[in-house]
Amino acid sequence: MKKVIVIGAGIVGLAHALAAAKKGYKVEVFERSEKAVGASIRNFGMVWPVGQPVGKTYDRALRSREVWLKIAQESKMFIDPVGSVHVAYQQDELAVLQEFFEQQKDDAYKLEWVEPANADSYSQAINPEGFLGGVFSETECIVDPRQAIATIPSYLEDKFNVVFNWNTAVTEVNENAVRTKSGWYKGDHIFVCSGADFEILFPETFTQMPITKCKLQMMRTGIQPNSWRLGAALAGGLTLTHYKAFESCSSLEALKNRIKA
Repeated sequence: MKKVIVIGAGIVGLAHALAAAKKGYKVEVFERSEKAVGASIRNFGMVWPVGQPVGKTYDRALRSREVWLKIAQESKMFIDPVGSVHVAYQQDELAVLQEFFEQQKDDAYKLEWVEPANADSYSQAINPEGFLGGVFSETECIVDPRQAIATIPSYLEDKFNVVFNWNTAVTEVNENAVRTKSGWYKGDHIFVCSGADFEILFPETFTQMPITKCKLQMMRTGIQPNSWRLGAALAGGLTLTHYKAFESCSSLEALKNRIKA
């Protein structure tokens, strides 16, 4: 049986481990910490197909959503398919959302226009003051990043016999082997999914890449009283400038210019 080695047990490493295991490879994962503690547990925890333009990337995002739902069902991991609402509080944001909705309402996206009068039926957290309108998409899901990253390794071990080596840093990589404190491990394919540690393993390559290291700090709230629920995931005007799904909107340039000013 051919073998795949994966360096890093964050979400990218786990995804590669799952894909390789499904194809029949023997899979071994090396993680330098006792658990993944990098970007994978610091991010939003949103499965976000709506950010991708219609075509191959959107289809891939929908397949990824199916994978998340299947893993959650089989592992009892939390997932909530609440959808999303992009909200507009400025006229330029409204213009982009209206254009996007008109372009895509009959396409692959599953969209609904959100009027101020019925906004609370999508999310009680939408501030009605100054709210001009929004677009609801039904495909987005919420996961708990910390729980997901802690749960998926056990799922891969139990279902696919993936081997995890925790507290084991890879210090050298060549074409078909990796080196750790215990010696060399051979593999037919090696995937480096180590996040910022990529710089340590391949410093020359790192300096040649258009990469900037950054950190993301999320705020976590306590449990809200009276069983209050956020509802759909919310995204503001700045989000419209981040995702390729909105790049076809001619009105996007005005929004970008305002934000830059």
